[in-house]
Amino acid sequence: MTAEEVIIEHIEKGKRRGYDDNRTEDGIEYLYRYSINKRGKEYVALFRKVEYEHIDNFEDYQTEIVEIFNNISDAIQFIKDKGGNLSMFKGFKG
Repeated sequence: MTAEEVIIEHIEKGKRRGYDDNRTEDGIEYLYRYSINKRGKEYVALFRKVEYEHIDNFEDYQTEIVEIFNNISDAIQFIKDKGGNLSMFKGFKG
C-alpha cells in the first residue's frame, strides 16, 4: 500500500489528515494549511493561507476556503489545485 493509500484509508475511517507548510512568496512569509476529513458521507477539504505578520489575528487576514465534496477524489483534487501535497498529510488537529 502506498503512503497516499494509507492516508486515504485513515480519512475514510473518519480521521482528519493534513499539514501546515511555511512558504516565502515575494519576500513575504506565509503559513499554508491543508486538511481533509470525512463527516458522514461527505469530505470536508480546507485550504488556509495567512501571512506570518498577521498570525496572531489570522481570522482577520487569512484566506480560508472550506469545500464539501461527495467523494474523496474531488477533495484530493481541490487540495492539489491549491498547491497541497497529499503525501505530506499526517495526523492533524486544527
